[in-house]
Amino acid sequence: MKFIKKYIKLIIFLVVCIITFFIYQKYQDKRVTYTSIGDGFAGGINSFNDKSYGYSDYLKDYLEKTEKLKRFYPNFTYPDMTIKDLYKDILLNAHDQDNNNIRQVLRESNLLTISVGINDLIYKKDVEKNISEYKREKIIEEMINSFDKVIEEIRKYYQNDIIVIGYYNFYSQNSVERNLLDDFNSKLKEYSEKNHLIFVDNSNLESNLNDYLDNPNVFYPNYRGYEQIFNNICKSSSIGC
Repeated sequence: MKFIKKYIKLIIFLVVCIITFFIYQKYQDKRVTYTSIGDGFAGGINSFNDKSYGYSDYLKDYLEKTEKLKRFYPNFTYPDMTIKDLYKDILLNAHDQDNNNIRQVLRESNLLTISVGINDLIYKKDVEKNISEYKREKIIEEMINSFDKVIEEIRKYYQNDIIVIGYYNFYSQNSVERNLLDDFNSKLKEYSEKNHLIFVDNSNLESNLNDYLDNPNVFYPNYRGYEQIFNNICKSSSIGC
């Protein structure tokens, strides 16, 4: 009893410190460090090729408004990024404009969205001639294998949910480009499900492309299109929005 009386203040102090620590840890665990990586879709490029308000911004703002956001890393994106470019960035530990390196950013993050592949398709279409069904299958197989290398490299530094953004198909019916993009989306979804990634299907934008594309010569959407992609992310993931 004398011992307790003698050290009562110290005991109370330690108990308060322990309770405060656990409350802080519980709160910290719920906060999100969100990173968006990839091409112009990930960067929020709009229908006039300008940096605008993308799905990453909608998601970041939602996390901010609900007091879940700890930090947002948006600068590992650029419009002409290919799958191999992204792989090289991680392999060489690229730095963004704020001198953050991508490996450390991945280590810090617990939410990641990735949009990449459309530039690979455009490049393949430009260099290949007379794309047969067999050649189309080989192109998509090569892209998925490259994407697998990216995921393998990401998993060295990041162990949480990866949200893979599918593309809506803006190409005309029966065109070579449309077939390529349909096949890529299908295989990307299949790969994502097999490897426990969250695939976001954005094909519902196709029924209303006039509302989402302000410039028919550019495949990037306007802010309404990005908002719809954000809504699709919410439906596909467990973020809770």
